Amino acid sequence: MNNGRWISKELNHLSDYMNNLQADLNAGNLESAKTNLGFIQGIVKGMVKRESQSLRGVDKMGASAKFVYKKFGPLILMLMKEASRGAGQEIGRKTRI
Repeated sequence: MNNGRWISKELNHLSDYMNNLQADLNAGNLESAKTNLGFIQGIVKGMVKRESQSLRGVDKMGASAKFVYKKFGPLILMLMKEASRGAGQEIGRKTRI
């Protein structure tokens, strides 16, 4: 798989899971939201792992992974943080007496 296809595939998966996460949070479906957040974290961890392998000379696609993570990593981490905060607030609202 060439670099462009790898990036495109990862970003498409990420986009799908982020959309699902937002829909689940809006609907109050916290279990599904947790699952989607886990998938998002898995994709990000995979990108980091791929980049660390490239630094050791194992993976030739490391330059693309580095580009994706450098450009989109902060956005992904911010969205994960916001999603986690939103889920926490939603749980707080549902459990208040």
